[in-house]
Amino acid sequence: MNWNKKTGVAILVIMVLFGGLTASAVEQKRILFYEKNSGKGYTIEEDYSTFKEALEGKGYIVESLDIELSRDVLQTRDPDVLVIAALSRSLSSTELAAIFEFVMQKNRGLFILGGSPSKKGITPANQITIPFGMTLDSAILQDERNPVVEGSNPTTKKEEFVVNTFNPGEDPTLRLVIQGVREIAFFSGPGINVPESDQNSNVKTVAICSRNAYSPESEIFQKGSRPPIAAAGIVGEGLVFVLSDEDMLTNDYLDTSKYKYDNLRFGTNIVDWLRTTKIASNVSADIDHLRIAIGSCITSKDRLNETLQETEKRLDKTIADKTALAQRYEETNKELIELREQVDPILHINYMYWAIVVVAIAVIMLSVVVAGKKAKKASPDEKEEVFGYEFEEGFDEEEGEGSSKLDGDEEFTDFTDVEAEVKGKE
Repeated sequence: MNWNKKTGVAILVIMVLFGGLTASAVEQKRILFYEKNSGKGYTIEEDYSTFKEALEGKGYIVESLDIELSRDVLQTRDPDVLVIAALSRSLSSTELAAIFEFVMQKNRGLFILGGSPSKKGITPANQITIPFGMTLDSAILQDERNPVVEGSNPTTKKEEFVVNTFNPGEDPTLRLVIQGVREIAFFSGPGINVPESDQNSNVKTVAICSRNAYSPESEIFQKGSRPPIAAAGIVGEGLVFVLSDEDMLTNDYLDTSKYKYDNLRFGTNIVDWLRTTKIASNVSADIDHLRIAIGSCITSKDRLNETLQETEKRLDKTIADKTALAQRYEETNKELIELREQVDPILHINYMYWAIVVVAIAVIMLSVVVAGKKAKKASPDEKEEVFGYEFEEGFDEEEGEGSSKLDGDEEFTDFTDVEAEVKGKE
C-alpha cells in the first residue's frame, strides 16, 4: 500500500508538472531588462542588441524598463525573467521588496548580470544577491596564463581571460545551462563568494576560473582558489542566476569576427533555464530537481523543434531549387530539339549541318592564311647566289654562264696586255 501511494503521488506530480509546462509553452515568453540604475548606461537596444536578437530568435518578447521597479510594474509587464545588468546604484526598499516577491513568491527567474563596485567599494548588486546566498567580491580578477584571443592574437590585459570549467559539482539540474558551452571569454569582473557546496545546498557553482586566476586585492580569492564567476540559486519558488561580468554579453564582445567563444550560447541558456524551471516550496528537494529536469527536457525539445523547422525550411528550399533546375533543363532540351529540327528553306539542309560546314570552312581558310604567312617568311632575299658569287636579279641567262651585263660607261679590261707591259718594264 505504501509503495502504491508513493507511486500515485509521483504520477500525480508528474502529470501536474507536464500539464503546467505544456500550458506555459503556449504562453508568450517575456524578458524584462531593468536599465534605470545602470552605471555604464547599458541598454538592451544599443549595448545588448545582439543578445536581444538571439533571444527574440528563440521566441522571447524582450522589453526594457527605465523607471523604478515596483510590484505593480512587474505585475503589469509580467515577465518570465527579470534581467538587472551593470547595477551601480543602490535600490530602494520598494524595489527590493518587489524583486524578492517576484522571485520567491511569483515563481519567476532573476538574472543578475555583473555589478560594478562604487567608489566607496560597495557593490550595489549585493543588495539582491546576499539574501539569495551569493556575494560579489569588490576586487577584479586576473589571469595571466589563459588570455582571451582576439582575432588571432592573445590580448595583453590580465583582466581578460578564458573560462572552461563548468558545473564542477556535476549537478544534473544545471545541464541545460552549460549545454553546448565549451569556453567563454571573461572581460573583467569580480569573483562570486558562494557557500560550501553540497547536495542539499540551494546555491550551485556553475563556472569557475583556473587555478591561475586570482585578485591581488581580494582577501578571499588568492592564487589556487579557483574563483566562481557564475552561480545559481533556488530561492523560495524561483531561481536566481548571477554572472559577475556584465560586459561578456555586450555587442562588442559577441562579435564573431573577433571572438570565437560561447558567450552568446551561455547567455541564452541561462535565460532558458530561468524560464523553464519551476520550483514549489511545499514539496521536497527531489521534486524540485525533478521539475528542473523536466524543464530542461522541455527546453531541449523546443530546441530540437527549432532545428527540425530550420531543416524543413532548408529541405523545402532545396526541393524548390531542384524543381526549378529540372524545369530549366526541360526548357533548354526543348530549345535544343527545336534547333536541331530547323532547316534551310531553300536547300532544306539542317541549320546544325550548315553550322558545321561554316566552321569547317573557317578552319580551312585559317589554315591557308597561316601557311601563307609561314611561306613568305621562308622566301630567299633579293640577291641570288650562283657558284659562290652573288648576282643581282638582272642576271641574263641568254648570254651564257659567267657573263654579265656591264653598264655603258664601263670598259672591259684585258688582263693579258697588262701582264706583258709589266714584264717589259722589268
